[in-house]
Amino acid sequence: WFYSSNGYADAGYILFETAKEMNNGGIHFPILGICLGVELLLYLDNNKREYRTNCHSKNIALPLEFLPNYKCSKLFGSAPGDVLRILREEAVTLNQHRFCIT
Repeated sequence: WFYSSNGYADAGYILFETAKEMNNGGIHFPILGICLGVELLLYLDNNKREYRTNCHSKNIALPLEFLPNYKCSKLFGSAPGDVLRILREEAVTLNQHRFCIT
């Protein structure tokens, strides 16, 4: 995914560099990466050096592990308590990973 020309990674690189320029210029421009998106952001921030390892975690449902300050986030800060409980305690997130971040 990251090594093809004129594809996903090239588009992500343009967005990543634009966001860095805007943030460095004082304009708040956050980026949200999910799954392959977060892998790409870490790859780009690591000067396009590979950091992933093979893990093959396929067809497994897991609960989310929230960081201590998750309630301050825009993504989960206003989520209803019952939804947060389900995400935290029940195996409701599907994971289909070929690579892991170490």
